[in-house]
Amino acid sequence: MKTPVKLIVLLSLVLSPSGAVADDDASEQVWLDYHNNFYLNPTWEYFGDVGYRVQPSDGWWMKFYGRPSMRWHHRSSPLELRFGLGAFYTANKYDTDQFELRPFVGVLYKWPTIGPLTFASYLRLEDRYVWDVDDWSLSHSGRLRYKLSTKLPINKLTGNSYFFVPLSAEIFWDAGDGPEEKFSDDLRLDAGVGYIFSWVWVAEFHFIVQRSRTTLGGDLETTDFIFRFQLKHLWSAHDYMSQST
Repeated sequence: MKTPVKLIVLLSLVLSPSGAVADDDASEQVWLDYHNNFYLNPTWEYFGDVGYRVQPSDGWWMKFYGRPSMRWHHRSSPLELRFGLGAFYTANKYDTDQFELRPFVGVLYKWPTIGPLTFASYLRLEDRYVWDVDDWSLSHSGRLRYKLSTKLPINKLTGNSYFFVPLSAEIFWDAGDGPEEKFSDDLRLDAGVGYIFSWVWVAEFHFIVQRSRTTLGGDLETTDFIFRFQLKHLWSAHDYMSQST
């Protein structure tokens, strides 16, 4: 078996639900989001996303968010620097609604390249400022995230349209002594399929398995099965496979 095929088999096993987490509680979520980006100059690029997330089961909640961000990178360098600010509003059935601001800074490094696969390591530090909207009391915590990802092109022969398979694994650590927030995670595994319509339009479907908490101050004991649909608009045309977001 060739090395790239071995890697795909291994990642598929790792990202399968049976190999992810095995907790007593489970929930299903649906995420819908729209991404866009464009170059301000050859090295600075704006990118951002807006979206809607919902857990339709008994512990019902829904979330709206926007996350404008900036990226510094050079086509000849495997290194990227990123920073941005996310704003999230969560409506809860049983708990108080919450508003969160989440500034972040991160560094991404693309290495190694093995056959058709280029792996990207993304380390990100986030601050989380969360207000309970009933009395606007504030809590603050920090979080460190590390994500390993890649994309496998499928049936890429000629032209700009083809399928690809995105794969990633991400782990989370609480930073500092801040309170344990609702919707905290410590593991997220992701596999999906995407289609590049052109250099400027991309659609993706992801199946995500993550371990999280869904109550304030609760334990990380819930397994979330997430169905995520993404539409990406690249205002500055470039090879999407060279990007790792």
